[in-house]
Amino acid sequence: MKHPTKGLLCNTCLFLISFCVTGTHCFVNVVQTPASTFNLENSQTEIACVIKSRSIDQLMVFWYRKPTASDEPEFIVSSTARNKNAYNEDLRNRERFNTSRDHFQRSFILKITKLEYSDTGVYYCMVEEALKMAIGTGTTLNVVDKFPTVAPTLKTTTRMPCKCPEKKRKIKKGPSCSTVVWLPLVGCAALLLISLAYFIAHTHRVYMRSRQFFRKHLTK
Repeated sequence: MKHPTKGLLCNTCLFLISFCVTGTHCFVNVVQTPASTFNLENSQTEIACVIKSRSIDQLMVFWYRKPTASDEPEFIVSSTARNKNAYNEDLRNRERFNTSRDHFQRSFILKITKLEYSDTGVYYCMVEEALKMAIGTGTTLNVVDKFPTVAPTLKTTTRMPCKCPEKKRKIKKGPSCSTVVWLPLVGCAALLLISLAYFIAHTHRVYMRSRQFFRKHLTK
């Protein structure tokens, strides 16, 4: 499979980007994840191209990279509906770039291994079906020797000092707290004891009467 020449490819890609960004001539909504990522040199990363509105079974996908030092997008690899790949002939170490598709998640995946500093750039996926094309939202890949250590600054909000005069609470004089609490408790306890004594006496009388009643009927 021969790929178009570099000049024609760049012009075509820029033409598609200009139309798809404005929302015209794009038959599906293509979202890329993550939007931005930092990865260490010699590590690996994955970029997903998600098609939310339809199946990806019959779609062909193209992967492009826009290096930070160049304004022209560079073709990397394309994959047909039968998972046959075609690489850019000028791409160095093409075995580091692998494509796959997840039919359940409706996504195309570009996996890059043994990352190099030259891999830094913005990556785009472009899907095609029956001469209709749509381009993804883009993923910014940064290849670094170490992760950034500077934590984001958080804005702290300080309360303005209150200059309002404090209102003095009026303390009402009355009976002490201990007297107010204990008097009802003592009264309740006394009522409970009286009720308990009455209940025991009443139960004893009922028991004795029932016992006598059964004795009379059993001795007959």
